[in-house]
Amino acid sequence: MAPNTAELLGWYQGALSEVLPELGQPALHEALKVLSAAHDQGTRVCVLANGRSALAAQHFVTDWSKSAWEAT
Repeated sequence: MAPNTAELLGWYQGALSEVLPELGQPALHEALKVLSAAHDQGTRVCVLANGRSALAAQHFVTDWSKSAWEAT
């Protein structure tokens, strides 16, 4: 049986809550600077990761892409 939306949301929040504290604010700030500069220059960004971090990276890129599209 496929999980429902509430289960998926709970899983996603749990995955993010595990990964984000490990990164720390300086690393997130630097990543945002790089992404912002890439956007301003019209360049592409390639995100690589493996294991559990790959799944978090995939979700981050998907969410970021949605936000960038909605903002334009």
